[in-house]
Amino acid sequence: MRQILSDTQNEKENIHGSVSSSTIGQLIKQLWGDKVRLVKRGSKNERQNFYLNLKTKLVDVAAKSASCTTSTFQNGCWQLVEDQGTKTSFHRFFPWLFKNQRGSMELRVEKDGENSSRYHIASRGCVIDITDMIDKDLEKFSLLERVENIFQILDTSTVCKGVQVKDGEVLNSVIPHQSGLFNDGPVEENRAFSNKCSLLCSAGKQCCSQCQKIKRNSDERNKRKLELGGMVHPKTNKRFMSKDDYAKQLQLERQARINATKREKYWREKFEGECLEMTEDDNADLTIMFQSAHNNIPEHMAGLWEQQKLLLSSKSKNAYRWHTKLVFSSYA
Repeated sequence: MRQILSDTQNEKENIHGSVSSSTIGQLIKQLWGDKVRLVKRGSKNERQNFYLNLKTKLVDVAAKSASCTTSTFQNGCWQLVEDQGTKTSFHRFFPWLFKNQRGSMELRVEKDGENSSRYHIASRGCVIDITDMIDKDLEKFSLLERVENIFQILDTSTVCKGVQVKDGEVLNSVIPHQSGLFNDGPVEENRAFSNKCSLLCSAGKQCCSQCQKIKRNSDERNKRKLELGGMVHPKTNKRFMSKDDYAKQLQLERQARINATKREKYWREKFEGECLEMTEDDNADLTIMFQSAHNNIPEHMAGLWEQQKLLLSSKSKNAYRWHTKLVFSSYA
């Protein structure tokens, strides 16, 4: 009796509320009459109710699968491929191939409480929750009727086939995606799918909004590269670069270091060639001359002279000369 009640709770579909032992007894009485009798078995402390002449009927999985594949539409049938207690899955194949693997879609039905369920579709590693697309009134129908209605919804929807990648085109996108050969009958071309593909798209389109972002992001990156003359921006994060761009960027950085070393060597040699080396006595004489020259300095050059004395007292190499623009502004 306990086994009957347990199976009834798992298999009930259009019955709301709990099923009692008295309800089961009335149904058995109406169906089989006196052919099935209620008896008690077991010791006095562990006595249980049993039904004589009542056997458990084994469910034919093949027949159950056939009963759930009554919806045939577009290019194939939905088949029950998995049934694990509260989870039920239906599978369907498509006529096209992606990366030498036939396209498919899975519909998952999972119980979410006593009288509600959640619905997901899965394909190419992407899983989308479509529970909000399903009318809540369907919960009062049986599992087969609910699945049939969902099949009709999917029948009127367009399956995403990714974004096309033309021959010779490099898909330079930082959005995680997978690309490969797409074969749909006589049509054979390269296509790319986002790792967050919506699986379904609007009518009249071949790809969803998530897959369109891959193409848009690639076009924007290629446009910025053209504006820089085909060069990669020096502040671009290297993890977002392609292999060729990464090698080119490393070459530019190596060349920049070599140029910096040569430039420093050039200016050091130029400075040493143009400057005059003074003895300590000459430096002392010039210092005395400059200190006594403050009375004869024009007013408009007073600021320049004060700064020059400050820099002459510094040992920094930046104090050797004034920029021509600064000297000109002081004269002006």
